Amino acid sequence: MISTSGKNRIAVMAVVLLGLLILGSAVIPIVRAAPAVTTINGGGEAIVYDSAKGEVFVNSDPNGPSKPGFAQVISDSTNKVIDNITVGDNPYGITYDSGKGEIFVVNRNSNTVSVISDSTNTVVATVNVGTEPNEAAYDSGKGEVFVSSPSTNSVAVISDSSNKVVANVTVGSQPYGLAYDPAKGEIFVANNGGNSVSVISDSSNTVLTTITGVNQPYGVGYDSGTGQIFVSYGASVAIISDSTNSIVTTVRTGTVAYGLAYDPAQAEMLVADADSDNVAIIPDSNQTAAAVTYVSVGYFDYYVTYDSGMGEAFVSNEGLTTVSVFSVGAPSTATTSLTPSTTSSVLPTSSSSSIKTSTTATSTISSTSVSAPVSSSTVTTSSSSKSSSSISISWSYLGIVGVNAALFLVLGGIFLAKRVKRSGSS
Repeated sequence: MISTSGKNRIAVMAVVLLGLLILGSAVIPIVRAAPAVTTINGGGEAIVYDSAKGEVFVNSDPNGPSKPGFAQVISDSTNKVIDNITVGDNPYGITYDSGKGEIFVVNRNSNTVSVISDSTNTVVATVNVGTEPNEAAYDSGKGEVFVSSPSTNSVAVISDSSNKVVANVTVGSQPYGLAYDPAKGEIFVANNGGNSVSVISDSSNTVLTTITGVNQPYGVGYDSGTGQIFVSYGASVAIISDSTNSIVTTVRTGTVAYGLAYDPAQAEMLVADADSDNVAIIPDSNQTAAAVTYVSVGYFDYYVTYDSGMGEAFVSNEGLTTVSVFSVGAPSTATTSLTPSTTSSVLPTSSSSSIKTSTTATSTISSTSVSAPVSSSTVTTSSSSKSSSSISISWSYLGIVGVNAALFLVLGGIFLAKRVKRSGSS
């Protein structure tokens, strides 16, 4: 026969186990392990999709400062690197010019922009711009490329017909990310040091207005479905109406929101969150934190681009020097990681706490040599890599279930305490 104290212990164990089952049921439906990951050679810095060629261009800087970097070309049909193009020192920003079929690569330490023809994969021009240029955006309405320069608080305007700077626009302090709004003919510039966003008219190359309310913004993305501008800053994204130039809402996406890319097929914005190693997905239909889902990718995922031909997202993982690829329509499917033979990388120094600098110590490139990463001749498969898991998560749902489980445990404890008290007094 079981004693009263034994019955109490059994009841306590039952309550605890039931609580754990509730928590387990919260995790199982929303965390789904992906199949094995194919790993081949690839890039790891800024990234852009070339819709005409069905290729993705990604910057790679394996040789470190004072040496040329590379723009690597990935075929989206094979997910393999098919070419390495030598550019300038510390290639950083990148943008695709659909009018000319060219890629513009911003070389931060060279103070230049390399212009690459996507038909020959060769550099056809080198444009001198401002000191330490950073990011770039293509203006299809004017046939121009806008390049930010944080050290001069300005944006250089390059004509793609002459490959020359035709204007310099003074903006806020430390401009970084840019995005072109074709509906308005405007360029939105994130001023990281000025805690603001400058709106430039591409017809006059002047600042029309300055939007405040964002702390150390970095990335900018245009949402063609809603006519809104998404600006990443800190752990959130501010959503700006391009008709009123005011912030309409703010959505928390993780820990350090960075690069953005819009998926018009699914009507959602993709946000690379560097510290959480996730891509946050914000649907146009519900721009709230509760509706955000996440796909787990590689380490320090700073940039993302959307491949409309394949319906896939290509994510640049600076910390691992990899590129992760996943289907946006099915975020729980397998992730493909493209990995080069080196892991050395350099980010620009900044006073902003949201701009990270990371250099890994496993580079195999000699300090006196300048060579392109090895092409994709070596293919390995791994199912244990961090970037091999693809996760779709609703944190609000997890939080609600967690609170309910905790409440259940507390109420169960109170009930058991009363029962023990009664049995002790009897």
